[in-house]
Amino acid sequence: MVTQSDIEMSILHSMKKSANDCLKSCIKTGSADKLVHLSKDRIKNLPEFPENEIKVIFDLVFREILFDYIVKNKGNDDFHWYDRLLEISIQAVRGGACTGNLPVNLFADLFESKKLDDCEKLFELLEKRVNIWKEPLFFDQVKNQMLRCCNDLLRRLSKSQNTVFGGRILELLARFFPLFERSGLNLTSQFNLENTITIGLDEVDSSVGGDDVSMEDGEMSTTETIQVDYNLYRKFWFLQTFFRNPNSLNQKSNWKQFQAYSNDILSVLSTYKLDSSNSLDLKILENDSDLYEKYSEMHFTRYLTNQKLLELQLSDSSFRRYILIQFLVLFQYLQSPSRVRQDNFLISEDQLNWIKDTDDKILQLIEETPPNGSAMRKCIEHALKRDAFWNNWKNENCPALKTVNDRAEVEFNIAPRERLGDELRKAAEDGRVIIGGSELCKIWNLCPDNWEACLSKGRIFTPTLNRFFEEVISRFDTMSPEERKKLLAEKSDFVWRSLRLLSQKSQHFFTPSNQSLMKPITDYLDGAIEKIIKDLTAAADNNKTHQELAIQDAEDISNDELLKQVDENSNNGLSSEVAPGNREEEK
Repeated sequence: MVTQSDIEMSILHSMKKSANDCLKSCIKTGSADKLVHLSKDRIKNLPEFPENEIKVIFDLVFREILFDYIVKNKGNDDFHWYDRLLEISIQAVRGGACTGNLPVNLFADLFESKKLDDCEKLFELLEKRVNIWKEPLFFDQVKNQMLRCCNDLLRRLSKSQNTVFGGRILELLARFFPLFERSGLNLTSQFNLENTITIGLDEVDSSVGGDDVSMEDGEMSTTETIQVDYNLYRKFWFLQTFFRNPNSLNQKSNWKQFQAYSNDILSVLSTYKLDSSNSLDLKILENDSDLYEKYSEMHFTRYLTNQKLLELQLSDSSFRRYILIQFLVLFQYLQSPSRVRQDNFLISEDQLNWIKDTDDKILQLIEETPPNGSAMRKCIEHALKRDAFWNNWKNENCPALKTVNDRAEVEFNIAPRERLGDELRKAAEDGRVIIGGSELCKIWNLCPDNWEACLSKGRIFTPTLNRFFEEVISRFDTMSPEERKKLLAEKSDFVWRSLRLLSQKSQHFFTPSNQSLMKPITDYLDGAIEKIIKDLTAAADNNKTHQELAIQDAEDISNDELLKQVDENSNNGLSSEVAPGNREEEK
């Protein structure tokens, strides 16, 4: 006897088979139109089945076809086929044939069935569609699955070997989730206390094997050899205990220990400077593409804590920078206000002064560490300022951020602009000109009358003959005619300007009709300059003669007046101080 459930199972099986055949056809064509049409037809003609149940059947068809392809083509995958299948799944979701979390579920199946090298290649398909996952149609349905899929990948990665791939995953999550998503903000400021450091308990002779270990690429030699004993080694790595848990510095004993160890380590780093002459310069490697590609990729290492290696590590510029940056981050945390820090965690004035002094010393050490120490210091200071803004935002309980346009509408009340006709009418009444932007209006309103502006004395910039030919006149006598003509032939721009000026201000521009009209331009200009020099010399002599005659006339006049005054004074017996007008009155 055939039951109702058997009929439903038969219908679902038939629907699944038709969807399977339709999807294979869509993969060949690269379009999901047939699949979307089939889904809408089944939803319309089978009202006894819920719409979401039919979509789940189509999702299952996608995942089964993906599984069959992975099994059949193991080791010979075609990433373009995966890309086409994912694109068809997106089209199917938009057409209403499948559920919204189908594409990310396909990614999860791919990542679970592939090696890490293949996952890193396939992850690019997820990265380039991040804007699609942020659409309202997908975001609410895929956000949990996206987070779960990325976290599963991160658990499989090695923290020391797959740092670049891990960074890409974290960057994708940062781009996908909004900035104020609380799941990624660490609101309670929890520290990673699981990052423990193993310190050797037995002292190792640093001289054993120390001189036989060669420097690796990227390491720098110091001016002197750093003597690493067990005491220095233990202090150096014990500082990581305070770096991973800054709240432990609330205890006075821990603070004294941290301060003493920090002073010793920084003293060692200050004493033994790195030699920049042995540094690896990437500018030199740019000529060799293979070497440049090898050394330009960022690599973050998890350093070993063996005592024998510390001497080489302290000679590595990257290692030094990591340690110094840890100090700066810790100091900023201790000085910044935090709403989750313990109330009894207070920094005294002496501690604060020590932090500020040490902070300056560390920045100076970073600047002195090659290569590009100054640029590195600026980058670190900028990053710390951005971190301070982030900390203040978290202290305010992470309020939602507003876009620039919304903020402009809230904070600024922009007055309505006047009509153009009213502005022109008002400008005409005030004698102003309105044209273009504010700067252009400013230039036009310096002198609204164009004819007056053209007649301004400031526009008369034609030089005088004496000023223009001043340099040539000073060198005229020291050069032969051939040298002068050669110099004029080389300066065509000067010749052209000279002719323009002579045509306006000198009678020597015009030649007598009896002279040859085919004279070279250099000969002509040399002769004109010689005539100008004679005119200027004659004018100067005439001016000098006039000045001498004027001086002689002035002396003759003054002598005649003086003799006249003396004769009158002797005749009348009067003092020379009596004015002539007074003498006439007495007579």
